[in-house]
Amino acid sequence: MSTATELLSDPRARRFSLAVLVALGVALVLTALSGSGSSTAAGRLGGDHVEFYGTGKMVLDGQLDELYDPDAQEAAQAPYAGDDGGYLYFGYPPHVAVAYAPLAALPFRLSWVVTTALMVGAAVGGLALLRPVLPILRTAWWPCVALSLTFVPLFVGVGLGQNTGVSLLLVAAAWRLLHDDREAAAGVALGLLLFKPQLAIPLLVFVAAAGRWRAIASATVVGAATWVAGALILGVGWVGTWLDGLSAFGDIDRASNAVNTISILGVADTLADGATAAKAVAVALDLVLLGAVALLWRRRSGRDLDGAMAVAVPAAILLAPHALYYDAGLIVLTALVALSRSERALPWVLGGWVLGLGQVLGARLGLTPVVFAVLLALAGGWIVGGREPADAPDPAGQPLSSRS
Repeated sequence: MSTATELLSDPRARRFSLAVLVALGVALVLTALSGSGSSTAAGRLGGDHVEFYGTGKMVLDGQLDELYDPDAQEAAQAPYAGDDGGYLYFGYPPHVAVAYAPLAALPFRLSWVVTTALMVGAAVGGLALLRPVLPILRTAWWPCVALSLTFVPLFVGVGLGQNTGVSLLLVAAAWRLLHDDREAAAGVALGLLLFKPQLAIPLLVFVAAAGRWRAIASATVVGAATWVAGALILGVGWVGTWLDGLSAFGDIDRASNAVNTISILGVADTLADGATAAKAVAVALDLVLLGAVALLWRRRSGRDLDGAMAVAVPAAILLAPHALYYDAGLIVLTALVALSRSERALPWVLGGWVLGLGQVLGARLGLTPVVFAVLLALAGGWIVGGREPADAPDPAGQPLSSRS
């Protein structure tokens, strides 16, 4: 029976993967050439791109004081909403809006093409950073890229206007830099990830539990710089303005994205229709998971960083107070660790990939099946990362496999 490595490194798998990637590229070109403005035969071009494009337009038009005003955001997005109508609330820190301003200076269609190319490049760049770390990326590069980019959450995250590719790049950069004992630089990557604080903060807790204080110090510096940038954009009270905007939009977002949520708190809120008791149970589960993963990092990350990261990534998604299905694109990193360590991992990885396809059934089921892909990743990550690898040294420096 062929092993996972043999199957993925087979020349036929490589050729098939390249064909899939070329087909995706052709589809991107055809989509960009079809329709006009923000409309295509399949609906609005770029899906969520209108959210970031409209916000970038607000920056260019000098509407910074209205950045988190729902009516102002809706008005800014209206010319690009197409036949779908409606609007998507922009809830990121203000420096993210400024970062999108150059893309909003382009025509909408060209802006989407450039943004998609950047996000694909970021995702593939993140995988490339981990090639020296994860053997499967060296032996089966193109199949791994194809499996990753066609995983529906990551596909949506890089192709329909979200920025999951940037999150993946920053997590991979922090991972690689920690692996190379460049803690201060790793902290910079995690500090930049604070543009999505719900993902960055759990990862920083795990890094702190491992005693990587130089990483925490540099992440703190980047966080402080982010606050200063926000103060220059919106004034020293920007955090309150930002949080007020998020709070005001919370109920609307909860109603529209209930079937897309994948965090513990979000799922509990959806299944129990906002019941306080369910939220209390979810918070308790969050604390248990946070403590368990922090303990794992404290005990194992010094000898098995890759295994610790395999657990940390899905855990961070589950711990986030707000995480939607496209955030699950990050669990491809856990899948790559599993494929690098176990020849029996491929069926489980493919099972997670299929669960990603289940996103199309989310509205019918009342909850996206992607949440089960994240839970599967957590379980798989714990199996491969919650135990010592065969060649890991003990504290005295002797390989565990040679201990009596």
